[in-house]
Amino acid sequence: MDYPSIAIKIIEALAKKTRLLTSQVKELVFKNAAGKLAGLLKRFAFDFGVKRDDGILIELILTHNEIANLIGTSRVTVTKTINDFIDQGIIKIYKRKIYIKDEDKLDSYLM
Repeated sequence: MDYPSIAIKIIEALAKKTRLLTSQVKELVFKNAAGKLAGLLKRFAFDFGVKRDDGILIELILTHNEIANLIGTSRVTVTKTINDFIDQGIIKIYKRKIYIKDEDKLDSYLM
């Protein structure tokens, strides 16, 4: 009550976290592996991405197993899906980091 500006900041942070968790639950329930991976890459691009001339470099190194745990699928499925995305020219791997080359194609998996 004495510091309303701090209370507003806390409420904003909680609302943001609630939106994020709701989005993650919807992805886990309603999306296939490619959709889940695309959603994760979009979030990582927003949170950890560095815009380059021809795409976005995600400044975060994760193993396929860690990605699988984050999206609720197997490591083998993550590896196959990443390879599919590479073959389609959506992403490439650069020094163990993911580089998003075609954001529009990636977005098509979010529908």
